[in-house]
Amino acid sequence: MARDLEIHHDLSRKAYGIATITVNKAIGYDPTTGEEIFEPRWFKIHITDESLTNFYKPLLLKDRKAIFVGELDIIQAGMDVKSLLK
Repeated sequence: MARDLEIHHDLSRKAYGIATITVNKAIGYDPTTGEEIFEPRWFKIHITDESLTNFYKPLLLKDRKAIFVGELDIIQAGMDVKSLLK
């Protein structure tokens, strides 16, 4: 984790959380050792379910590791929709 879980409120005062996670993406193999090389990619995730925010808050602290199981929908501004369909 890059930061502690941030708690915000929308205009209707409903709480949501923002966490920063690191995903290691494989970018190739070391030509000498043959080991896979990874590059960290940083993503912000939005936790909109208030009960999940309360559940994950103690886990999403600096120097802690959390494992997320399931699908992660990644939406990035400026992403070409056509590239998603390939």
